[in-house]
Amino acid sequence: MTKLDAKYQDERYLNAITRYKIANAIKSKANKFLKDNIDTMQIVLDLIAERNFDEHFYTTIEYKVNSFYYDVAKDLHNNLFTYGKLTEKQLDFISTFKSKMKTNIDNYYNNQNEKLQSNYFGNVNEKYDLQLTIKSVKEIETQFGYTFKHELIDTNKNLFIYFSSSKNLLELNDNKNDIKINAKIKAHNEYNDIKTTIIKLPKIIK
Repeated sequence: MTKLDAKYQDERYLNAITRYKIANAIKSKANKFLKDNIDTMQIVLDLIAERNFDEHFYTTIEYKVNSFYYDVAKDLHNNLFTYGKLTEKQLDFISTFKSKMKTNIDNYYNNQNEKLQSNYFGNVNEKYDLQLTIKSVKEIETQFGYTFKHELIDTNKNLFIYFSSSKNLLELNDNKNDIKINAKIKAHNEYNDIKTTIIKLPKIIK
């Protein structure tokens, strides 16, 4: 081994020791931060524990409705042990998780209960003028590519579904939820005890 090789080996060894010391210092700092802010950080720890407890957790309603908060909790925990601390703004954000997650769950079940009141509307292949409220527009992936799935309801809480690969009715309606359209009834479907009316060829009535 030449002197140059020996010097290179020494530098690598010293750099490894330095990295080890820095990693330990950050870990100690993070653990202290965790202890000092346990009331808030326990929310993060609980969400991570729930997520890791059961491999089927990802299929539950709780995760589907609140996946954002479970994912953010994991990211914040990783940030803590990368930088040794979180900001006050991040702590304030974490403190809102429980109330926001509860609101999301409540809204989900209220929405499901509302959908259960739905009945079929009209006759298949006939056209109707419809006064509806756009409940949601989601871009979903299908075997044919991406498409917009619209969920709309009328004043009798009947649920209408409209799929389009190009039209987003909410955008075409100037982002207003209340909309009047003329559309043809494509089909009547039932899924999870929810009766839906599938529509096609909608034209906005101004």
